[in-house]
Amino acid sequence: MNQPPASDPQLPTIDSPRGTMKMEYTLDAPRDRVFDAWVTPAQFAAWFGAELEVPVDTVELDAQAGGIWRATMIQGATRVPFAGTFLEVKAPQRLVMTFDDPDNVGALPTDEIQVLTVTFRNLGARTEVQFHQVGPMAPGMSAGLQQGYTSFMVRLGELLAGHHGGLTPA
Repeated sequence: MNQPPASDPQLPTIDSPRGTMKMEYTLDAPRDRVFDAWVTPAQFAAWFGAELEVPVDTVELDAQAGGIWRATMIQGATRVPFAGTFLEVKAPQRLVMTFDDPDNVGALPTDEIQVLTVTFRNLGARTEVQFHQVGPMAPGMSAGLQQGYTSFMVRLGELLAGHHGGLTPA
């Protein structure tokens, strides 16, 4: 059974100009499958954004250190582009990626970007996904990030279980 994020007091949520968000989520799927869903465009498009549309043709995942990633969420007439750089890719254990200016990746000073570290902890047939995001955060942003990542992981869990058409293997 997929599990919601832990409410472990050792995983604090801090809202500050330079804040930190930490959470974890357990999925009923082996680590390799979960990791592949983060680095395969068609799979990423299926879960990123949860219920929002993410057309696969807007997804670019050059999953190597220094590679660019991009995706666009669409809700009605609103398009929300995301982009950044992979700082580290250690399959299937860890991804470190930035959230940057989608129109000019790499142009912002490092203190103006957010860095997300995703650790995939092998639990046999299950995987614990640990999120650690740091960077500029307005008040309430870390709670919003937790909500967003939780909805993404719920959707990914459903897809890994074969719901909504499942995921096409990488």
